[in-house]
Amino acid sequence: MQSDLFFKLTTMKSKDISKEFKEMKNHQFDDFLFDLSENTKDEILFVIHTDDITQAKRLKAIKEDTSYENCKFQIDIEATVEDYRKELNVFASGIKWIEKK
Repeated sequence: MQSDLFFKLTTMKSKDISKEFKEMKNHQFDDFLFDLSENTKDEILFVIHTDDITQAKRLKAIKEDTSYENCKFQIDIEATVEDYRKELNVFASGIKWIEKK
């Protein structure tokens, strides 16, 4: 039996914003994300996929920021085992680790 949260996340409208995350400067992306969250009436799942481990702590902060109303985040980071071990706290927060070979 699936949990209500799982059902909610799988049926929620989603938007992949990986490209914007990669191409925008930090302050531009933060403004972009805030504007999206302000203009979203229904809950939305934002998907961010990156292979830039240097952004791990920033992504964790975004995921935990409560000012983005109606927003949930699915964040995936491709990282080596060594990088994964260095950033255990980030991955323990719910950010998905994808092993980079």
